[in-house]
Parts: sequence; C-alpha cells; structure tokens
Amino acid sequence: MTKTNKLLSILLSVCMLLSITAGLNLTVYADELETGQCGDNVTYTLDSETGTLTISGTGDMWDYVCDYSPFSYNSSIKSVAIRNGVTSIGDYAFYHCTRLTSITIPDGVTSIGYWAFEYCESLTSITIPDSVTSIGNYAFAECTNLTSITIPNSVTRIGEGAFYDCSNLRNVYYKGTEKEWRNINIKEHNNELLSANIHFEQIHTNGWIKENGKWYYYTNNTAAKGWKKVSGKWY
Repeated sequence: MTKTNKLLSILLSVCMLLSITAGLNLTVYADELETGQCGDNVTYTLDSETGTLTISGTGDMWDYVCDYSPFSYNSSIKSVAIRNGVTSIGDYAFYHCTRLTSITIPDGVTSIGYWAFEYCESLTSITIPDSVTSIGNYAFAECTNLTSITIPNSVTRIGEGAFYDCSNLRNVYYKGTEKEWRNINIKEHNNELLSANIHFEQIHTNGWIKENGKWYYYTNNTAAKGWKKVSGKWY
C-alpha cells in the first residue's frame, strides 16, 4: 500500500470514528431532553411523538424562578399526567406551554404554585382535586381559552391574579356551598373568576335539594309550610 493510500485510509477511519462519536453525543443529548428530574424524588418523561409529559415520584416538584423550568416555552408538550405520590406543582412549572391542552392532577397534590400555568392558552378546562388547599398567584393567568374550572371546597386561598385575563372563563364548578365559597381568601385581580357563573354542589337532605344557594323540594309535589312553588320549583 502506498503512502497516499495509507493516508487516505487513516483519514477515512478518523472520519468514521468522528461520525460515530457525534451520533452518540446526539443520542445522549436527546435522552436528556426526554427524561430528567423536577423534584428531589420526582422525575419526568416526555414522549415527543404524542406530546405527553408524565411526572412521577414522591413529594413536591421543585419551584423555579422565572422561566427556568425544563418545561417552560416547550411547544412539544400537549398533555401532562401527574402520577399519584406527587404532592405539589412548582412555581413556573408549565409557564408558557402554549400547546398544552389537558392536565391530570391526582389526589395528593396540595398546592399549585405561582405562575404554574400562566400563558397556557390552549387549556380549555381543568379539574382541581379535592386535596388542593391553595392556588398560587397568577397560576392560571392569561389562559385565554379557559372556559371552565372545577374547584374543590378544600381550597382556602386563591392567590392574586390566579385567573387574571382568563377572558373566556364562563363556568366555575365549586364542590361546596355558597357559604364555603364566600369564606375562601380570594385575592385581588380575579375579576374574571368572580364574574363567572358559580355552580355550587347540590346537597341532598331528607328530600330537599340545595342548588345555587336555594332549597328545592320535589317529593310528592309538596313543600313545607311557608314555601311557594314557582315555575315548577319550590322557594
């Protein structure tokens, strides 16, 4: 083999080695984007094909500053499934995930952090589980296509601007009484929440039904003394 051929052979081998190494580096980098840690004992996996982000483990998610969450501005995320064992949603967790359309929050989560879902403009509805006690400041701000939300009577605080500029919020389904709703510490800049239709949970007691703060009685088409029937309902 001539010197020229030997040189060409060596160069070809080097190029092949560099290509293989580069491919390995890209694979590692891709893996880092797909899985990671978002709490001391909480991890995530993102299926880039379906856009499903799964968060699992035990304990709290980390709180992030500004938009430093690994999910912020990630347009690949379309749905989020939080598994049992996770106990909080961190500050800025899903900030500006504009293509996020659904989120599953399990019982056991007790708090939703500040700015957690701000600018998630593709969210149309969300159900908050019975374990949540507080909704952080601006948690759902600028979710402009949010039309309905279910809030449990375990919630004692709704932070400043939690639903700021949720301009299409029409229905709030509250799993409690009107009296319980009025006892929630609702901070300022929540006009969109307060102007929505609040649907209180029906409470059944001995044939009586409480709906939206009024009692109705349907059994045997009669009511207690002093009640009047108007448009088929007793007042």
